[in-house]
Order: sequence, then C-alpha cells, then structure tokens
Amino acid sequence: MTDYRCKIWTEFKASQALRTEDLVPSFYVLDSPRAGGSYWIDAGVAKWCESSDDINSQRVKARISTWVIDNQREVDNAPRVTRDLFRRKMSSRDLSVPERCERLLRKLGSYSIPIIDITQSAGTVLELLAWSESVEISELTHLISILQSSGYVIVNGHSISVTEAGYQRIQEMDLDTKPRIGF
Repeated sequence: MTDYRCKIWTEFKASQALRTEDLVPSFYVLDSPRAGGSYWIDAGVAKWCESSDDINSQRVKARISTWVIDNQREVDNAPRVTRDLFRRKMSSRDLSVPERCERLLRKLGSYSIPIIDITQSAGTVLELLAWSESVEISELTHLISILQSSGYVIVNGHSISVTEAGYQRIQEMDLDTKPRIGF
C-alpha cells in the first residue's frame, strides 16, 4: 500500500511512503521534510498522529521530529519511531527557545547558497519548521526575529542570510559539542 502523506504530520506530503509488511510488519518507511527526513514509524503511532491534532499533540509531533533529525545525524539515516519512543516523547519537555534558535541557525547555515528565499520552496519552510521544533509558522518567524536581533541573520523580505557572526556562532556550537580531553 502506498500513501504519500507524512505519517507524523499527516497534512503534508512525503516524498516516499511505503508500507513494509514484507520487511517489518506494522511499520511504514517515509521521507518527509516536515518530519526531518527519512524515518520508520509504527502503524499504531501513525494512527495516533493522524487522529490527534490539538496543540498538545502537535507539540509531541514536533518533539518526535526533533528526535528523527537528531538520530539521522548521529545514529541512523532512517530511525524508527516506536511505541516506546512515542510514550517517552509524550512526557518529555519541548526544547527551550535558545535551543530552538541554535538548531534553526545551524540549519540555515547548512544551505549551500548564502541567501535563502523561504517562499521559493515549500520544502524549505517544512525543513525549518522541523529543525526548529516549531508547530506554527508564527513560531518560526519569532525564532528568526530572535536570530536577527542577535545579529546572526539578516532578513530582507522573504530572504534570510546568515551573517559572519552567525557562522561564527555555528562554529562555537560545533566546538561546544566536541568531546574534550583534559590533561
């Protein structure tokens, strides 16, 4: 069965959605920019995501998207969203605003072009929502305004460019996450 909708954010299309009954029963394999990329999801969790759309449910979906992104970067290119993970994300906290700003800055700095027109591609906006653990566009624009007031980005209409200070901050974040060896 093929269903080209993201199973976490069901209102958005996925570039790939396959039922994998012959590989792993009760899981879907998807690739969705709104969820942060490729992931597997338990069919029961997918059903909950489809039927739950209040703000608290959307916050859980945002936390799951953050987990998908983090696990793609560190462990697995298609992490599994299981029922156990879902239960953990139901009771976990949202990222703080500074953490969300740092993630957004890191994503903006990863684009190969210096100026990003966020209206050019719906996929870009969906990626930025996922990376910043945002549910609404208004949250994303608020985070962008914080980055702008900090001098990390310049916003001109719908275009965003990372400043030299922004790239320097990204380097500092990279240094902060590298293991330190003390003598």
